[in-house]
Amino acid sequence: MNQRKLVVTTSWDDGHPADSRIADLLAKYGVAGTFYVPNRNSEGRPVLSERELRQLSIAFEVGGHSIDHVVLTDLAEGEATRQVTQNKLWLEEVTGRPVRGFCYVRGRYTPQLKAIVQGAGFAYARTVANLHAAPTGDAYEMPTTIQLYPHRRPVYLRNFARSRPSAMRAKLLWATLATGGLEQRIDRLIGLCRQGGGTFHLWGHSWEVEDLNLWGTLEAVLRRLAAERDSIAFATNYEAHCAARGN
Repeated sequence: MNQRKLVVTTSWDDGHPADSRIADLLAKYGVAGTFYVPNRNSEGRPVLSERELRQLSIAFEVGGHSIDHVVLTDLAEGEATRQVTQNKLWLEEVTGRPVRGFCYVRGRYTPQLKAIVQGAGFAYARTVANLHAAPTGDAYEMPTTIQLYPHRRPVYLRNFARSRPSAMRAKLLWATLATGGLEQRIDRLIGLCRQGGGTFHLWGHSWEVEDLNLWGTLEAVLRRLAAERDSIAFATNYEAHCAARGN
């Protein structure tokens, strides 16, 4: 009997110019990626130029992340709708490609915001829920496995408590809390996701990778994944969403 391949997907938020360097590394190792891009960033960080965005969209999925990179649950319904729909229209105009996925800014969403995202024509939406090895079953609550960031233990414990508990998530939590650096944590989670659940989802921000000089860690993870490509199905977030739904 053929063993089911591990689905591996990566996603990167905020549309920072360092996304281009992330894309180069992903391309080097043949790993798929999805980039969630706002028109601009109200927090003051730079974003990709339209030329850079078009270039990125040739090989990778581009998704929505609001016009101004603002927490949409803090806004009135009309403004939240504008932030979601106009961002999608702009991205499709710039790239000339359909934009199917959305990422909630800072992972904050409500049932009302999920309805807005769905109404805007997005097929799915990604959250920041970590420690998952399988889809939740809700297309507008796509979870992740781990962020490329050296969080302290209490952060993982809080994230675990905020999302659906399960035996698999508990295994991922304890593996994450075990001693070792970020690269070792990720390595353990890849192994566990292969054993049960079937999906490994790495996400992050290229500006954090830059600020914390995590490029070596990222490249080591990608190199490990590329070495196991015979047993891995690399997918964008949209492709992972479709696979989960049997499409």
